[in-house]
Amino acid sequence: RDASTLQPLRAQIEIVDNSTGNTVSQVFTDRASGRYSTSFATGEDYMIVVSANGYWMHSERLILDPFLTIQDAERDILLENVTIGARFQLNNLRFAPGSSEIPTEALPELDRLIKQLKLNPNVRIRIEGHSDAMETLDNPGISMQRAEAIMRYMTQKGFSNIDFTGLKDSRPLVPSDTEDNKRRNRRVEIIVIER
Repeated sequence: RDASTLQPLRAQIEIVDNSTGNTVSQVFTDRASGRYSTSFATGEDYMIVVSANGYWMHSERLILDPFLTIQDAERDILLENVTIGARFQLNNLRFAPGSSEIPTEALPELDRLIKQLKLNPNVRIRIEGHSDAMETLDNPGISMQRAEAIMRYMTQKGFSNIDFTGLKDSRPLVPSDTEDNKRRNRRVEIIVIER
């Protein structure tokens, strides 16, 4: 559905194997209801990728029980319009502590975003790098290095309407009080600044 109006959308749903980057299932939602259904083998590390014209791609990891051969997983997904100020977070992109190296499992998601941005050549984005509180103490420049690494990758892949900045730990998603929360804060976000 459209995140603002909650109206149903015609969108493409892909189930992607994170270990290979291959699409294992692909369906389109019903234009009138926005509903969709797909099936695939459990036991792998999957991501669901949803895309529709004029909207930001949405992706998230599918956490499924590998020991159950039949299970239902329902996902209601709201897509944001590609508008100035729209913010996009790469859900598979979580950096190792103290590192600006792009994790391999994030590349398929990043490549899909680049493909979408190339279809909107007037869009200009800003990449904001973030770090957890401990990293900021040890290496204050790490958030900027993360943003720059993503900028370089995107430029090499053919999209260059990019500004970038490092925000250190000034805008955490969650308090940096557990290892999982620190991991969630080691991220980049992408914001549309011109359209």
